[in-house]
Amino acid sequence: MFKGQKTLAALAVSLLFTAPVYAADEGSGEIHFKSEVIEAPCEIHQDDIDKEVELGQVTTSHINQSHHSDAVAVDLR
Repeated sequence: MFKGQKTLAALAVSLLFTAPVYAADEGSGEIHFKSEVIEAPCEIHQDDIDKEVELGQVTTSHINQSHHSDAVAVDLR
């Protein structure tokens, strides 16, 4: 009976460690870019101060091969 309890305990402990690995989101993630607009000789329109630029989805193989994503045009006023 003692051997069965040890086996059950070992199974319970192993499930605790495998559950987070199983639930991990493999092959995807998010990258957040942050910048700061400083006071300079030119003016930036108030609507363009907090701007979000959508880069789309980029595969890891593309990043690994070219070390960057495709350029995205950004218009500032």
